[in-house]
Amino acid sequence: MLNIFNRSGTARKASQPEVSLVAFGKHPGWDDHIPDIGQMTERLIEVKRVLYVEGIGGSIDSGAWDRLEPDQLLDGFRHLFLWRTTDGLVLGRVWSSRDGKGRTRYPMVVCAHCRNLPLAWCLSEFLPRFEHIEKTCAASESAQTVVSTVEQAQREVQALAEKVDSMAADPPCPPNLLARLAEHPEMGENARGLMRILYQIDREVVGHRGSQAGTTSRAKHIRVPACTDSPHQALLQWTQLLIDQFGPVPVPMLAFFPLGESWVDLILGKQVGSQVSCIRILPSKTPLTSEIPYNLDEPFVEKVRQRIDASRRGQSSPGQPTPNHANPVNGGPAAQNPVTGTAKSAGLRAALAFAVILVVLLAGLVALGQAGLVDEKLNPAAWVGW
Repeated sequence: MLNIFNRSGTARKASQPEVSLVAFGKHPGWDDHIPDIGQMTERLIEVKRVLYVEGIGGSIDSGAWDRLEPDQLLDGFRHLFLWRTTDGLVLGRVWSSRDGKGRTRYPMVVCAHCRNLPLAWCLSEFLPRFEHIEKTCAASESAQTVVSTVEQAQREVQALAEKVDSMAADPPCPPNLLARLAEHPEMGENARGLMRILYQIDREVVGHRGSQAGTTSRAKHIRVPACTDSPHQALLQWTQLLIDQFGPVPVPMLAFFPLGESWVDLILGKQVGSQVSCIRILPSKTPLTSEIPYNLDEPFVEKVRQRIDASRRGQSSPGQPTPNHANPVNGGPAAQNPVTGTAKSAGLRAALAFAVILVVLLAGLVALGQAGLVDEKLNPAAWVGW
């Protein structure tokens, strides 16, 4: 259950910006896994369990990475990740490390749970701080250095978050984003690569759309070209595109960007642990979705062309759901439909009026019956009792 209280036990405001930053994993300052450092929330507990214990630990224990050839396996960990959930978003950095006994199979992780904060702001503020934390921790074998570094970062980002307008909406997906991606060289001739990506989303993840969004238990993995040298921009643009694709209902989506590489791994849906092994598998083993030669039917191709043309003109994609831009990434409330809201209010008033009239009539019947002014066969008191 979502914790609505802070560490002091007082209720937190639903729209108050909040940041909880933690570190876990392996570091030479400890002989085994690091005890949790920082402000652990229920969401971060889940992140540690799913990504670190089930995902990374499961891949290690099963030998999934050991069975790969050297040219199929990414050397170690050096990743950024963004996990969008119904309870805000989690940003993190993962890097290769070791414990005090020299064991190197597990990485170190630093991540932050952000609530009621814009996505672009979180990326710009956290990614540089994560890099600083990694460099500081990697340069020291002191456990105290790790603890003090994480605690100082928590104080800094919380102070910054308190100055952010909690009602500030994330900017809409840029209308020309689809066109920009289509024209990128990695998408190939006639944007064929982008068509394959959209086809894969349409074919595999269609169950996440609309009112059923996020209910599918089995997660889906899609590997896409980064289409930029900026980690910040890579995570931002693919998250924006998926928000635009799925509409206002928050769809669980986890994005991993391997630093220094040219692709992004997107995991959509719940139960992502089984898909985390992809983060160390090279394209020689798991190719980019944009390079898989799907047999695309002409109606689908034409529909995508129309969307790309509309994007070039700065227009919304035809036939796409309209995203909820009132804090869509951080689980903000959807804007109320004024027509639907009015209809519901009118219906409620009518129901209340009918109930009042019914109670008055029944009370009158009882009074008349007791006064002997109504035929005894009606027995109103007995009927009301029933």
